[in-house]
Amino acid sequence: MSVQNICCTKAYNILVSNDNVFLVDVRTREEWKQVGIPHKVIFLSWQLNKDFEDNFLSIINDKIHAMIFLLFRSGYRSFTAANFITNIGYKNCYNISDLFEGNNQNKG
Repeated sequence: MSVQNICCTKAYNILVSNDNVFLVDVRTREEWKQVGIPHKVIFLSWQLNKDFEDNFLSIINDKIHAMIFLLFRSGYRSFTAANFITNIGYKNCYNISDLFEGNNQNKG
């Protein structure tokens, strides 16, 4: 199964109405500080993170059927991470495909 794209509005609506959905933000800590941090998020930096798989599995290991949304500013890292997660057995992975850019004045 290939990774599917989802728009941020649809992902948000699903995320706030369902407890069995996870948002994995694969930006770096510097990017989190610059743009903000969404609520109900799992922080797993993708870039240069050799422990990504272990960190991911320690948090979501028993949730193989959960919906997993991956977030990155341009969609590139999140799509790559979603492919990786799909390849280790998680089939409901979605790349949040719209570009986003917030400001650091508000939360998330």
